[in-house]
Amino acid sequence: MENVFGGMIDKAFSVAVSAFLLLRMERELKLLRASIDRLRHCSVCAISPLNEDEETRRLWRAYAEEEAGQQ
Repeated sequence: MENVFGGMIDKAFSVAVSAFLLLRMERELKLLRASIDRLRHCSVCAISPLNEDEETRRLWRAYAEEEAGQQ
């Protein structure tokens, strides 16, 4: 019984850590995708404006606030 319970705890811990890391990485991956999209557009060209959705703007604001809080 102890072996079964110990094995379940080991597997549950691995799943919990993986889920935690994936959730934390999700925001960073969204910011990376937004950064790549920004690089694809000319920053001085009026013909190709950067069209960001509201979620991307929210992520950038949150990231800027987090960076300002760390300094």
